[in-house]
Amino acid sequence: MSREIIANNELDKAEMRLKNSKNEILNISKSSSELGSYAIQLFEDTDFKKNIGGAFGIISGFIVDLTNHEDIKRAILNGSVDVVTGILFKTTPAGLVAGYFVGKALKNAVNDIYDWATNNTSDKPEVTNGFVKVIMPNKTVYVRPVQDLALRKILKISSEPQGSISGGNKNDVLFGGNGNDTLNGGYGKDILIGGKGYDEYYTDDGDIIKDIDHKGSVYFSGGKLTGGKYDKSKKAYVGNNGEIYKLSGSTLKVYKGSSSITIENYSKSKNSLGITLLDQGEISITISDNEKAEGNNGEQSMNFDIKVNGEIPKGEYAIININGQEYLIGTPNPKYNIDTSKYKRTLTYTHKWQGNEEKEEDKKFIISGSVVKSSQDLKVKEIISGNGKIIDDDKDDKQDPEDVDPIIIDLNKNKITSAKLNNTTYFDHDNNNFKEATSWIDKGDAFLALDKNSNGLIDNGNELFGNHTISNTRFKYTNNKATNGYEALKAYDLNGDNVIDSKDEIYDKLVLWKDSNQNAITDKGELIKLKDSGIVSIDLNYKNTNTDEKGNTIKQSSTVTFEDGSTTIANDVWFKVNLDKTKQTSIDEMIKDTLINLNKRQDELIKEYKENNNLNTNDLNDDESLQNILNSDEVLKTYNDKLNTLFTIKSLPQVKAFGNLSSLQEAMANNPKLATMMNLYLLMDEKTKKENISDIIYEWAGVSSVDDSSMRGQVKEKDMIVYEKLSGKPFMQRGYSRNPRQNASAIIIDKIQVFKNYVYANIELQTTYQEVNLDIDTMKFDGKEYRYDFSSIDEYLKTLCNENKKQDIIKFINILKTSLTYKPVATNHLNDYVKNTLPNSLKEFKIFIATLLNNRKIGNDNNQTIYGSNQTDVINGKGGDDKFYGAGGDDLYEFDKNFGNDIIYDTQGDNEIVFTDGIALKDLSFKKLNNDLVILQNKNYINNKTVFY
Repeated sequence: MSREIIANNELDKAEMRLKNSKNEILNISKSSSELGSYAIQLFEDTDFKKNIGGAFGIISGFIVDLTNHEDIKRAILNGSVDVVTGILFKTTPAGLVAGYFVGKALKNAVNDIYDWATNNTSDKPEVTNGFVKVIMPNKTVYVRPVQDLALRKILKISSEPQGSISGGNKNDVLFGGNGNDTLNGGYGKDILIGGKGYDEYYTDDGDIIKDIDHKGSVYFSGGKLTGGKYDKSKKAYVGNNGEIYKLSGSTLKVYKGSSSITIENYSKSKNSLGITLLDQGEISITISDNEKAEGNNGEQSMNFDIKVNGEIPKGEYAIININGQEYLIGTPNPKYNIDTSKYKRTLTYTHKWQGNEEKEEDKKFIISGSVVKSSQDLKVKEIISGNGKIIDDDKDDKQDPEDVDPIIIDLNKNKITSAKLNNTTYFDHDNNNFKEATSWIDKGDAFLALDKNSNGLIDNGNELFGNHTISNTRFKYTNNKATNGYEALKAYDLNGDNVIDSKDEIYDKLVLWKDSNQNAITDKGELIKLKDSGIVSIDLNYKNTNTDEKGNTIKQSSTVTFEDGSTTIANDVWFKVNLDKTKQTSIDEMIKDTLINLNKRQDELIKEYKENNNLNTNDLNDDESLQNILNSDEVLKTYNDKLNTLFTIKSLPQVKAFGNLSSLQEAMANNPKLATMMNLYLLMDEKTKKENISDIIYEWAGVSSVDDSSMRGQVKEKDMIVYEKLSGKPFMQRGYSRNPRQNASAIIIDKIQVFKNYVYANIELQTTYQEVNLDIDTMKFDGKEYRYDFSSIDEYLKTLCNENKKQDIIKFINILKTSLTYKPVATNHLNDYVKNTLPNSLKEFKIFIATLLNNRKIGNDNNQTIYGSNQTDVINGKGGDDKFYGAGGDDLYEFDKNFGNDIIYDTQGDNEIVFTDGIALKDLSFKKLNNDLVILQNKNYINNKTVFY
């Protein structure tokens, strides 16, 4: 019986046990275990909402659901049991907790609770993100999407599951679904079956991949497999990184060192999984990536290189098209009668755009190409697209760049030491793990540096010579010991002669960083020891100056002397730095680094094992002794645990942040509590999510422990710190006060609320509206220009319109528009799409949807008056006692919870009143007051004037 059949049989049994475990779950309290009994007692306790809120910081809404046993079961099955159990143990008597946790991890405690519920200790099925997972007694892992329809209904799995799934250290079998999945087998001879969709496979020695639709990518030995060229001497295809590809029918084996993987159902003609194998007479074409600052008004441009992979036979040719520009590749034989003057011969694509001075988002886009034709003996197998990025270089209102200062030596002696700030270069000047957009060094010159951690890299500003932080005196967390780079360097002048030379111990340790490619990363060959550079001394008797250089300021200047007696200037240049524009290590980079470290550790252990046992064979997957070594190695276990965590987090929502606030997935990777809170949050209903989004953001920003009652000016201390993290620097009113005054407080409160709404909308778009599958990150070429593609909303809107679900349309459009808060270009493209491109089948709703995008008037919690237009308006006063004047048009009035006491003056058009946040008809009462209709809801009321006349 095949391993896939065995795995499916076990998963079928697991789904049946889960489906039948309903009553067993509800009988936890009858278990002989005191802890299991206490669990249900605690869930039934009316004070549990307070206990859980205090213990974990998540307030009542979700806990109300947990008082229903069905939801307890759902929580246990969904993996959120980790969180629920964590809360549970924090609220149990201390003695019981202490006794229970001796020698046990929280995950083990979770499994034990499940055992009490199911009375089954042989294997422990669990469901996460719609995937059922079984860990067999021998630790073999089987995973697949839940298939039983009744179980899917119980678990409220409505859409096709997609996400990240992982195995262990045995020979596991993982099945993906019909979405875009990530499959990570772990160690062992795993079988990874991707299903439909674009799947990513992370593999190890002995793994087998079975992909259905040829879409996806494969990572092996820490690198992505892209294919190679045929080598007659090896009778195989050789990749750029030394990997060997051997194809037999539809089975592709890939070798790297002593390790190998197998890819079944491989199609050479379809370049399955992005792996392109080139024979004689076959080429592939790669378009490079590039990015550039947007620039000011006027035409701007950047180039993308077009690289040919493989050999072009003499006299053969191909013509390709990139965004309307045709390129001739190769030198055609005269017999083909090709007019070469019609085509571009230089293999460079130039992308042009108009710069501006408006604050916009960075624009990402894809440069793709197509084959027009090729000669009979040349085949273009694939054109690999390039990624472009136009970086917005227009600063926010009232957001002035800060200054940081490194010492720069003018090696090229052109008397220029720096380049202007253009928001394309990022470096971590202030040593906080965020790289800030920064001015940079003039090409050919060098930073004076000290590799303090001896890792062969200049990691941050602490290894340059300057103030090392965003300011030298203004902010309390800075290092005030050095007011400039020369003062920092003086600390190493131990003989006090005001010269750094061979008499000083530091001289042999100093290096020059010559960033030749201007990427702000220390690449191979860019570090030169000072003693090997020809520089014999650095004069510390600097002169103060105030010279502008490319928008930067030279404030201190001195000289260095070479062996031949010549000199050059060494300037302490105060770079301009934008602290709200930052970069941090992404979740994909974390996964890549962890995989490299994991593979390196595995190779070390395998090599040591083979040497100790005098083994020459590479087939060690069934060697039980080696398996025991790998399973017991703590370093390997740490990497595996981290990798599984990263893959799990990658399947959770991602929201981009700014300044010194990590984007959401990266924050969760470094904060398990935030990740578990997010899992709980995703189980909540709409109303409760809105109530809890602030708690997610506070934990994200690391301010959960700040007292809720603490204020700075009129702003909550928590919100103030979030604002400072988003802006990248501490707030100072007029440069000295931490507390904002009234006007500044109002602006900050508004900005924080906008950010909270943005976070909520983006999470909703990736979860509740996941089926829409909308890409709001990358532009596509539409035949004329690059635009955001909103065509995926057509079918979803069509369904809502056909069912006349106006409230659902309002909700979706509001979520979509709010998710684009910091993307003005995308917002404009959405408006244009609705106005000009939305299918004719939605014609009667076009005006309504366009109105939602453009004529939506939102209030706040203050008392206010809102005026509509003569077109259709959507008006929501939020809180406070408001007055609405609708004017003409068919207007729609929205009322959230706690909407206050509002008055509507609108006698024109076919107007509607709708209630959100779970307000139902049963919550309302109606009465006629003279000519007015009064609607009451708790302490709130609406007076709809002159309805009866």
